[in-house]
Amino acid sequence: MGVILSKRKAAKGLSAEDIIIVVVGPTGAGKSTFINLVTASDQLAVGKGLSTCTKEIKHVRWTPETEGQRRRQVVFVDTPPLFDPEQTRSHSEKQMEKKINDWLKKSYGKRLRVFGILYLYRISDNRMTDPPYPNFQMFQRLLGAKYHPRVLLVTTMWEIVSPKAGEQRKKEVEKHWQEMTAHGSAVLTHNGKRESAQSIVQRLLDQR
Repeated sequence: MGVILSKRKAAKGLSAEDIIIVVVGPTGAGKSTFINLVTASDQLAVGKGLSTCTKEIKHVRWTPETEGQRRRQVVFVDTPPLFDPEQTRSHSEKQMEKKINDWLKKSYGKRLRVFGILYLYRISDNRMTDPPYPNFQMFQRLLGAKYHPRVLLVTTMWEIVSPKAGEQRKKEVEKHWQEMTAHGSAVLTHNGKRESAQSIVQRLLDQR
């Protein structure tokens, strides 16, 4: 199992055979922590609380242990916060999509197709002031047709809420994601453990 970290300016050597998984979400959702767990590394800096350490797109290369996928490597793309409080939601998402596409082109020389998206969302928020509305157009442009099963909403920070409060908030999250789940997506629970993170990634890889 190998892990290589590359910053955006030095992100060379992507292959058309790589399985590219983009990890998105608001500040403090645990994107970098999630990638570190899956890859069993501390390669990505992790912010504290609602602060963010991810200012630019980075990637971590990982070889799954599953026999059937041993020859193809997974590339996790760690992204800056999905929403900029100084911009509208729509503008923030368009900017993020552009950053991802620019990074893919710079890393490969031409645009690569993203295989899947993990959308991380804090279950610990007291109020759903910024619920996870799916951006269908962005998902389709990045993933292509029949993209729904390859976009998973991953709820995080369960370790800092009571099970009752967490389940209640998860039901609210599911309401905002129901059009996605109706077409094969899912709302998943990440308990903060490596096994949990890897099982979520494996569920995404099973869509191949």
